[in-house]
Amino acid sequence: MLIILLNSCAPRSYFTYNLKQKLQSNDISISKIQFYVDQGLELKREMSKTEASVNSGKLKIEGGKTINIIILKKNTPGACTKVDGDTLFISFENGQNKELKFVTLNGSVKDPYALFSLPGDEKHRSIIYDNNLFFINPNITPKLMIKKQYIEKLYLEKRNMAGRVVN
Repeated sequence: MLIILLNSCAPRSYFTYNLKQKLQSNDISISKIQFYVDQGLELKREMSKTEASVNSGKLKIEGGKTINIIILKKNTPGACTKVDGDTLFISFENGQNKELKFVTLNGSVKDPYALFSLPGDEKHRSIIYDNNLFFINPNITPKLMIKKQYIEKLYLEKRNMAGRVVN
């Protein structure tokens, strides 16, 4: 009961395929929706010695290797830059090719949109970001959230009666 009460007070809700369809049927552009991620994520990639500068993130030396790390913090706001079928491209920083792909988990219309990673094994997951291959923690899958106010607007129907004149 306490969990239900806390969730009903939460300012955000998971973004699902059903919500996407509802937005589109109400002619609300997904690009106008403010998205957030429900958990943080660290993107890592090993850099060659010729790659001295980094466009985003920070550099760290681990075991004599130069590592580029980009951190996506929990509740970071993002914007949808592109919709390709059921895939949403969400950008959390400005710049070309700086977007992450989100898809529905298991293809269910009720599941939230979650970060898409390239096929691989359970120990290694990777994504393409800023035209580079980054590795991510295989146990973390950020999901998209939106403010509940958007949802409340979708399910609220309001109209005025036109009135009726007697002849």
